[in-house]
Amino acid sequence: MESIEPSQWIVDLTDRAAYLRGRYLTSFSQCEFLLADLSVKIDNRFRYSLEKRVGAAKTMAESNGALNQ
Repeated sequence: MESIEPSQWIVDLTDRAAYLRGRYLTSFSQCEFLLADLSVKIDNRFRYSLEKRVGAAKTMAESNGALNQ
């Protein structure tokens, strides 16, 4: 079977898209952490349901998707 390699511009574009996706997710996580931290410092309570977050993390970890390949 003959191997078909993508053009270099496609490889570059894919690398850039993956990089920007990572930057976006990192920025979102940092903002979410900051808001939660401020919430706890202001009135000493965490506004987000921890049980729902743990449940969502378990669901992703136990799925058969791209996260587990």
